[in-house]
Formats: sequence, C-alpha cells, structure tokens
Amino acid sequence: MPLTPLGERQNLRRYLLTEVEDFDIATLATLTTDAWAHDYVDQLRINLDTHHLQHMLSGDDWFAIVVCDERDTPVGFEIAMGRTVYCRGDVFTGYYVSAFTVASTHRRRGIGQWVLEGINEVAFESRGADLLFSAFHRGMAGSPTVQSTFDKMADFGVTRFHRSANYGVRVDRDPPPDVTMPLSVTRVTSTGDGWQHHVESEAAGPIDIPSLSAFDAHIRDHYDVGFALDKSFHGHYLSAEQDDGVMLWVGFDNGAKACVSYAITPLIVNDRVLKPSGMIQAVSQQGCSNDQLEQMMLALAHRFRELGCLAISLYDLGVIPMSVIDNLRLNADDEFDYAVRGPRAVIEQFEGVQSPFYVDLT
Repeated sequence: MPLTPLGERQNLRRYLLTEVEDFDIATLATLTTDAWAHDYVDQLRINLDTHHLQHMLSGDDWFAIVVCDERDTPVGFEIAMGRTVYCRGDVFTGYYVSAFTVASTHRRRGIGQWVLEGINEVAFESRGADLLFSAFHRGMAGSPTVQSTFDKMADFGVTRFHRSANYGVRVDRDPPPDVTMPLSVTRVTSTGDGWQHHVESEAAGPIDIPSLSAFDAHIRDHYDVGFALDKSFHGHYLSAEQDDGVMLWVGFDNGAKACVSYAITPLIVNDRVLKPSGMIQAVSQQGCSNDQLEQMMLALAHRFRELGCLAISLYDLGVIPMSVIDNLRLNADDEFDYAVRGPRAVIEQFEGVQSPFYVDLT
C-alpha cells in the first residue's frame, strides 16, 4: 500500500509508513547516519544502518512517521514498535518508540515536534494505545523535545522510572576468563503460542523450561515493569529467521536457570564502522546464585567473541547484581532513562516502581 499522507507545511510532507516495501529504507539509514554523526562527534553510537533499521521494522506490528522535504528526501523520522507492557500486573497496549531523528540541516523548524505529534496521532488516536515506551540517552537532544511536546498536551506527560549506565567490556582483544561450571544452553524460538527448543548443550542436564504462556505470566506477576513475549518483542528475539536478536535458556546442575535475550548491535564512531556489541537485553533468573550468574555472563562473553563482537554490554535492570558486573570489570558509560509517556492517568502508575525489570533497550 502507498504511504499515507499526514499533512503538509513549510514545503514539508509528513507520512505514515507501515510497510518496508513502501519506502527506500536506505534513505532513512542515510538520514540517521548523518544526523547521529552530527550529535555524537567522536562518540560510540549504534549504527542505524539499513540492516539494523530493517530488523527494527520486522514483523507486522509497527509503524513509522517520516517527514520529507520538497525533493522527497527524508528529514525527520521515528519508529513505533508494538509492545504489550506490564506494570504491577496490569496490562497496557503500547509502542516502543526509537530512532528519533531530525536532519542536522533542518533543525529548529519544528520537525521533531511534528514527528512526535504524528506518532501520538497514530498511536493514541488511531490505534488506541495506552502509552509509549522509550529510553532517553541523557544529555542528548531528543529528551527535551519529547518533554516540551508532552508538556503542551493537556492531561499527558512523561514519567521516567529507571536510570542505568551502559556497562561493557571488550571481548575482541583477549579471551574472557574460562567458564568453570557446567552449563546447559537452549535457544528458544516461536512461530505461535509455544516454544521451539534448539538445544545447544546439556552439560548440566536438561533444562526445565516453562511453557511460553507460563513464562509470560511469570513476567507479568513478578516484575513491576515488563514486556510480554508478543508483538515486536517476539519478532526481535524469538524469530528463527534471524540471529540479530536471540533468546536463550541457561541451566545449572542444581536446577537453577535463567532466560536471557540479547541483540547483536552494530556500532560506529563518526564514519568508522566497528565490530558489533553483544548487548544483553531482558533477563529473568530463577534460583541462580551470583556465581552462577557470573558464569552465565562469561559464557555469553565467549559466545559474543566467537560471533566477532567488539564487546559485551548490558544495562542494570536489577537482575544481574552489581557485584557480578564489578567482578567482570564491566565499565560504566553513558546513562539512559527508561520512560513512559501518554495520559497521566496511565503513566502515573509507573511512579515508584522497583527493579528488577523485564525490558530491553531497542
């Protein structure tokens, strides 16, 4: 289907994008690369290249707002990826919004606010969403634009409920310390309501993996904030058709186990493309000691090294203890705020939530 027009102003046109085939994603990659290089001079950043954007736009529960100039060149952009969000057992329909971008040559024209207003129009008015979920890189330009946009909306707002540094250490130069405990590892994928098990190792015996529905209920009932295993979360981590996002169950010989999802995330500095990072995302553990969690992290570090990654990284969501992070010598980098935005009656329910959280940073 063709792009859906969402208004014109000042020689600019705003569109709703719902199908990858309807737009040249490479032009969006050019936009994000140039704009983010302007904002992150000499700084490490995620490389929003064509492949990574296509991964973010996988599945069928997403949309994007694109603003184009008079030559139909994109100058503003943001993705909204469908998520079911749990908060203290309540269920909300949401969208994870990411890759907010305005061309460096077109700033101070209100394009950013116009993109955000388009996201709000589609998410809240057309699709009946309860909230938008996002992660703000502290000190960068996007957060003030979002805040000022929502400050102007009656009965809407932004709640920042958690802050974490990005912790990481290189794995490409020297191999990580050896894993000294037997571990069992099973990758899980899904094409419907249940798991498909892809056993990689049973060194610690078979893993007692709960059903997909039982694990989803565990997330809802045991985390103040979490994502259901459906919609774009499913597409990013549970698809057997790609390896950019993966979910693993890791088991130990005493019956303890953990479920960890990760993303192979492309990195860039200025215009120099680097090796990717193995970014640990949502993690859940049942009965694991700190030593077992440390061994799991070491196993993941070796896995990422074998995959050609530059580093292993994660955000502190309250599952991996800081003592483990310190023992592995993961270094703290820039901070990020996890946030929800939308009607105040909804987002106020996220005030005072406590970690651990079952969420990712997409």
